[in-house]
Amino acid sequence: MAIAILTPDIIKEGRYYIARTPLYAINEANNFIPLWTNEELNEAREQNKKISRFKGLGELNPKQLKACLINPETRQLIPITFSEDIEKLTNLFSNVTDKRKLLANGGLI
Repeated sequence: MAIAILTPDIIKEGRYYIARTPLYAINEANNFIPLWTNEELNEAREQNKKISRFKGLGELNPKQLKACLINPETRQLIPITFSEDIEKLTNLFSNVTDKRKLLANGGLI
């Protein structure tokens, strides 16, 4: 219960993030390189790199999870921002076009 009460403050203070995981990565000779963008994916394909597809966290091994979620040099964190604009939030939950924009922009409107 205390967590629910503190969550808005944590978000307002800019201390709440989502750790982004890649959908694709290069896996060659024990070398794991996450591919974060479509441009990186296309470049790897053009170079005929061995590409792995990940459907979820369960498909990543501990070394890969560390690279994607723990190591500050290689992870990607998306900050969650607090909004008191109830109309914008309601629209987001009910408007398919806005949801697609959100997904296309990596969670940024």
